[in-house]
Amino acid sequence: MDLPRESFDRLTVGILEPSCTSYSFTQVYDSTTGVLQGLSNNGNSTANLATLAYNEFAQLGSITLLNSASSSPTSIVGKTFNYDADLRPTSLTASWLPGNGTSGQILSNSRTYDNGGNVTSVSTTMTIVPGQSSSGGSETQNFCYDEQDRLVWAGNTGTQPGASSGSYTSCYTMSVSHM
Repeated sequence: MDLPRESFDRLTVGILEPSCTSYSFTQVYDSTTGVLQGLSNNGNSTANLATLAYNEFAQLGSITLLNSASSSPTSIVGKTFNYDADLRPTSLTASWLPGNGTSGQILSNSRTYDNGGNVTSVSTTMTIVPGQSSSGGSETQNFCYDEQDRLVWAGNTGTQPGASSGSYTSCYTMSVSHM
């Protein structure tokens, strides 16, 4: 079924939580450009759940999570996205903002690429959650490709295929640690 563009201008989404409580939010668009600016649950065109910002290439540059106050919402968490010169995502960082009363980084994620544009590694670091044992830590996932850019191995432990056979062009090291 084809829906007219107007159907998407004010999309309201309902979410059902495990406790069977539901809530809804509305997408907030810039009235001049039509660009998505954020999310709202206050019934008007002011974002109070999240705001979005874009880079010069119209890629998502940041998301700021807000406290949902009806007027003057406070910033709680900021997420920043970075890209390389080929416009591929290279990193994500999420940090507590001053409006939350907490500070510091929540998580970071980065990825690298080989000359063929294949993802060769993805590294993630998460902070320790106070009072939660075994929380926090870091992990690096690695990926190996053959000469036709087909994925031939992926993992964060074990032995990667050796380049001695001459059939693997992209294999990289890995590491895992817990805080």
